[in-house]
Amino acid sequence: MGVRGIINGALVQSSGAISSWAWGLIKALEYLRSQTSFDIGEISVIGHSRLGKAALWAGANDLRFNRVFVNNAGAGAVSIARRNFGESIEDINKQFPHWYCRNFKKYNSDPHSLPIDMHQLLALIAPRPLYIASASEDLWADPQGERESIKQAQPVFDLLGGGSVGYHLRPGGHDMTHEDWDYFLEHSGR
Repeated sequence: MGVRGIINGALVQSSGAISSWAWGLIKALEYLRSQTSFDIGEISVIGHSRLGKAALWAGANDLRFNRVFVNNAGAGAVSIARRNFGESIEDINKQFPHWYCRNFKKYNSDPHSLPIDMHQLLALIAPRPLYIASASEDLWADPQGERESIKQAQPVFDLLGGGSVGYHLRPGGHDMTHEDWDYFLEHSGR
């Protein structure tokens, strides 16, 4: 069935807002690719927080994004859900019930029963470059869980020849700073 099929079958009954926002990012990509003034091989996707979740999902579903940059996305995107630290599946589903499909709610009290975890989502980006940014005071994003997810996804990047996943942890809280942008630009090769 493959990881994409497992993710779609396990988590997506009827899509939530994250999938809708990812679809919008893909539609923006299609428009940009139709314009002759863009280098279509150099279009990346980037997002912060909930849009970071959407950017990661868009990148996993559309190989035409040449790079994926995710900033402070944490739970439901980058950090290992089974750690059940920081923002939990239950927290997300209670505070933002529209973000994910209804089926995701059945994992509220038992994230260990998830058939997949977020490192597999990260691995779907391979072999394209992936860069993840986090902040030391953004405990809901679970920087330790993000690093663990990256570590578990790295073998797929190695296998497919995509190199390593870029990551930085900066001081501060839940926002996108000039420092984050500097790292993104450096990682983009610009």
